[in-house]
Amino acid sequence: MSANIQISETRDGEDVVSVPVYHHDNDGVDNSQKEATTAAAVLIEDAFYHRDPRHRLDSASLAWYRMYNKQPVQIAKFIISATMIIIAYFEFPSLYAVPFHLVTSIEFVCLLLLWADLAVQARTHRWR
Repeated sequence: MSANIQISETRDGEDVVSVPVYHHDNDGVDNSQKEATTAAAVLIEDAFYHRDPRHRLDSASLAWYRMYNKQPVQIAKFIISATMIIIAYFEFPSLYAVPFHLVTSIEFVCLLLLWADLAVQARTHRWR
């Protein structure tokens, strides 16, 4: 098993950390060592991106946590939040004539996606 950390520069001038963890079933390493290596890699990523390290460290939660913190997911969360704020300008009474059902449907879909966001956070984080 090998793990390496690579820091590369993006076009925005910000550093991005990449921690690939390679697992081979035939290398004589047991699952607890693999989980510990993956947990260590995630904690290094948390330190690099200034994220809160209080999350679960089991393998299933770490897989969800890594997926949750990818850039496309973060952009989608931003767009959903911005849509929820902007949709207030189109609700009654408004200068813009937008059908009530359209506004309500968009708001309902955004609310469902925010609930899904909360469910993933509940799955990955330890809350007190």
